[in-house]
Amino acid sequence: MTACINNAVFTDCRLYLHMITSWYTPRPGERTFLIIDSAKPEPVITTPFGTPSAEYQVGAMTMLVYPYDIAQKIAP
Repeated sequence: MTACINNAVFTDCRLYLHMITSWYTPRPGERTFLIIDSAKPEPVITTPFGTPSAEYQVGAMTMLVYPYDIAQKIAP
């Protein structure tokens, strides 16, 4: 994902470089995760996803686990 402005709101959007469109197809009933690399300067907006059900830290990487498919909240 990449940060962008969608409908005048700063949000997360699909990253079109090396992307498979099916990654962003919402799948009801599926749990998903988001990996954030804090060593990268680009911001990641996690607010629209709510509170993760679990969080794991490995070095500069953070894995946020959500109890639903976050694809439904990622702007095209």
